[in-house]
Amino acid sequence: MRSLQGMFKILFLAGCFYCAESQFAFADFPRVFIQQYIEIPDSMIEIQIGIVNPSNLPIMGYSIRLGYETMLFSNPVAETEDTLSQSYEDFYQTPVGQRPLDGVGDFSTGVRFQSGIGPETSGTLIKIRFNVSPAFTCNTSTIEFVGTAGDSPKTNLFDAGYHIIPAVFENGTIFRPGDIDGDLNIDLADSISGLKMLCGGSATDLRLSTDIDCNERIGMENIIYILQTISYMRN
Repeated sequence: MRSLQGMFKILFLAGCFYCAESQFAFADFPRVFIQQYIEIPDSMIEIQIGIVNPSNLPIMGYSIRLGYETMLFSNPVAETEDTLSQSYEDFYQTPVGQRPLDGVGDFSTGVRFQSGIGPETSGTLIKIRFNVSPAFTCNTSTIEFVGTAGDSPKTNLFDAGYHIIPAVFENGTIFRPGDIDGDLNIDLADSISGLKMLCGGSATDLRLSTDIDCNERIGMENIIYILQTISYMRN
């Protein structure tokens, strides 16, 4: 009996050690994520893809495949950011109105930098603009990174020798009820933005598409919903 208990104790400690090692390992990987979206005039939306690079390797380029609801989003156009690298050698994106030729994802884009993204660097990697169907302005939707797994992932970061750098890619849920400021989180900042509107002030980049009852206005019901969410009274 004691030997059995000892074996379970060893297995438990080994499992804890493995989980801790895994968490530390993932913490060292670059993280690519949809950090914000902005609604702009003429039924368009701009998503900003961010990166955090805690690794000690310079990132010399990336290839990104995105999947989304094509009835909601259309005609994506990518714009590279120069805040993370001085310049780039090559840039490509799927032609407007077309999908990737291999059928993986709905949009592809990629860059090879001249100087690369250095260690301990974070910022906006790329911006992509879409046309948005007005019929979906009050629906929740997810834009996801496609093709992140396998021996030859379609979505990846790479070094100077085009060797793939292990990374974590995080999808983003947009048009989320209560996410008034569009940072993909529901928090106190959203309730403050809503209260500014109720008091006659102007909230920067207010998103009526995140209004919970789709009546094209931000009312007290939105503020209550946000406060209930951040206080865990709602899932």
